[in-house]
Parts: sequence; structure tokens; C-alpha cells
Amino acid sequence: MDYYPMFKQIDDCYFTAKEAAKYLGYSVKTFYVLVRDYQIPRYGPSRNRYKKTDLDRFMESPSCFYVERTTAHSRPPIKIKEWLKAQETKP
Repeated sequence: MDYYPMFKQIDDCYFTAKEAAKYLGYSVKTFYVLVRDYQIPRYGPSRNRYKKTDLDRFMESPSCFYVERTTAHSRPPIKIKEWLKAQETKP
């Protein structure tokens, strides 16, 4: 009989970054890189907790968390003269 139905099951527990890194088998520094590059969901008021089920899903299929990053440096520079010509030809 379950005396504490208000508590979540162990599968829904949350880890700190250090605990999550240990759970996945990575260093904390590597884990933070993965969180940034793969956008692993963060929880809590300080956004410093990671759900066990999300970490399990990440290990099964990391590509479902990957989001291609675009930065100002990765885009080709706009050439002003070409842009002005393109604006003149638009109706």
C-alpha cells in the first residue's frame, strides 16, 4: 500500500548538474556543453535541475534534442551594394 501518494515516483526525480553528469557518465563541464548544444530541458526556479526521464531520452536519442545554432558569425556578410540593388528591383 502506498502511504505517500503525493510523492513522485523515482522515475520523475530531478538531478542537479553534478548528479546528472554523474548519472550520464560525463564530467560536469562536458555535461554543461551538452545542455547548451542539445538544449536538454532545465527545471526549477533557478533552471538548474534536470529530469531523469529527459536524461534517459537524451541517451536513447540525442538527435531529438539537437537544435542547430546560428550566430551572426556563421552567416555570410551582407554586401550593401547588392542589397540596395535588390531593394530597387522589388515593386
